[in-house]
Amino acid sequence: MNPDRRRISRVSRRHAVCCGVLIAVAIGCFEGDPDRLARDAPDADAVLDRLAPAERLTAIAAGGGSSFATFSHVCAVVAGGLQCWGAGAAGQIGDGVLPRRSPLPADVFPAGSGVAAVAAGGVHTCALVGGRVYCWGTNIWRQSGPSRPYVITLPQPVDGLRDAALRIAAGAEHSCAATEAGVWCWGRNGDGQVGTPSCADRHPVRKCRRGPSRVEGLTGDVAGLALGRSHSCALVDGTVQCWGGNLRGQLGDGSNVSRHTPAPVVGLPGEATALVAGADHSCALAAGALYCWGANDFGQLGDGTTDDRTSPTPVAGLLAGPVALAAGNDHTCAAVAEGVRCWGDGREGQLDGSPRAGANPHPVAAPPQPLGVTALAAGQDVSCALYSDGRVQCWGDNDFGQLGSGDAPLDHPDSAGVTRWSDGRLYDRDGNGSITIACLGDSNTHIASREIRGWCERLGDIAPDEHWRVVNRSAGGATAVETGSLILAGEHLEYAIENDSVDAVILAYGTNDLSMVKASPEEIANAYSRLRQRARAAGVDVFVALTPPIQPASDLINRSVAELNALLRSRFPSDRVIDFWSGMRPEDFADSVHLVASGQEKRARAAWESLSAAAEPAVAR
Repeated sequence: MNPDRRRISRVSRRHAVCCGVLIAVAIGCFEGDPDRLARDAPDADAVLDRLAPAERLTAIAAGGGSSFATFSHVCAVVAGGLQCWGAGAAGQIGDGVLPRRSPLPADVFPAGSGVAAVAAGGVHTCALVGGRVYCWGTNIWRQSGPSRPYVITLPQPVDGLRDAALRIAAGAEHSCAATEAGVWCWGRNGDGQVGTPSCADRHPVRKCRRGPSRVEGLTGDVAGLALGRSHSCALVDGTVQCWGGNLRGQLGDGSNVSRHTPAPVVGLPGEATALVAGADHSCALAAGALYCWGANDFGQLGDGTTDDRTSPTPVAGLLAGPVALAAGNDHTCAAVAEGVRCWGDGREGQLDGSPRAGANPHPVAAPPQPLGVTALAAGQDVSCALYSDGRVQCWGDNDFGQLGSGDAPLDHPDSAGVTRWSDGRLYDRDGNGSITIACLGDSNTHIASREIRGWCERLGDIAPDEHWRVVNRSAGGATAVETGSLILAGEHLEYAIENDSVDAVILAYGTNDLSMVKASPEEIANAYSRLRQRARAAGVDVFVALTPPIQPASDLINRSVAELNALLRSRFPSDRVIDFWSGMRPEDFADSVHLVASGQEKRARAAWESLSAAAEPAVAR
């Protein structure tokens, strides 16, 4: 991140659990104040220059919550896969590890998995894949699925849905899915937000442990779902119906009475076409205008006041309907013809990149037309916009790396921060004109006194000089498990990142881990994951080479090798796994573990096949 950017002290936050976000898209136009846009917004061309290419990103979602500290995360559907970044200590990132922060996107579902939608809750996440709902993260209230542990680090299917899901939504501590048979909800139900009589919060496991329940009274075509902290809303045949907690008027029925059965929102002037929900407020697009109701502490209703509303009130200054909506904990955003506008709590920069709060829409620096906004996402303290060319821009707080920019400074609400994420391709990330690869490990990477050249050096010969650079940052005996060797491997990684400007590293370790160190396959796989996490946090892509067998074969060792390789295949994206096993023959080995020239050449070719496939068509060859 630019070190000259201004750092701003964090303003203390209200400790409240944030809602999840649904992305709603509608059609409309806007008449705005172009003078105000030019006066308040940073230079749009400069912002556009810093946006990362993302031709295949199709949806975004942001969530987050608070306990003793505030945290948030963001997810994106990319090329049919899913990637998440930001706070991950409760498993909400979904990549199997529990980092406090993940400042770069981590792969949850690989590209081509058929991910159709994502919903980010308070500290959990759900995805819709082939009609099935998968959830992960905090599960104390069973918001990530019944009969699961309290923390889920990898996507798990939600059991109990009778039909294929069409839509999903995630609130602070509950989740819902729409099927052809109706709407089903599960998770915390202290105010009836699941659609059944409220369940005592004092005994969440004993009394509230149940699977998805059907919300009675919803009939018709469910075109949208939106969940908050303690309430739920659905868009059904043009009408908005809400249920759950209503202390702040978030149900929009003119009262403050909570209920577990859906009832129409009173006062919308016609059919609704889009719907979003914040922690304790809701908004809908109806008759070409935007209306909000519920809590208004920070002006999140956008009516120019901080007074709560129990029925819909129009957002001031939006003279025509937005094309996209999003609601965070205490702020709201809308995309109009002139750009993105946000209002409400902006103390962490989530309104327009600068710390402020406001009950009227603020302009956000954004790429100029003809790039249009196709979707918005708003979380606890971050906002994101997806543009028509597939690029994504995020702004707000970055304590947990929720901007996805590769860095996570404390106490810094980034100004119009730009999300950098991976769409499954290997890039020249630093723009130096070549893709730099560093080989790490002891799997014949460094041959020491042997005269033959290792596979890493041969990889440098195969890769075309004009686009590729290969460096060897390994040493003999640098295994991935033994304490001293793991520290050494980490040092090699840090050196490559700091001194070689690497775009990717190859982790390639041998059977010494299993035979000499006598570590278990699980321990080795965990060590690989830790090294990968360190590289990903620095914005460096990671490839892992499958651990080779030994020759002559040892049943005991090679069974462990097979188990380790199965773990690596399950934890790493398939297009980032290099097959160092297949095709090897006994004559390719000089002894039980070391290779002769033919074996070195085979491994170099296997590495090149994976690297070049991942880079297509990012670089010419």
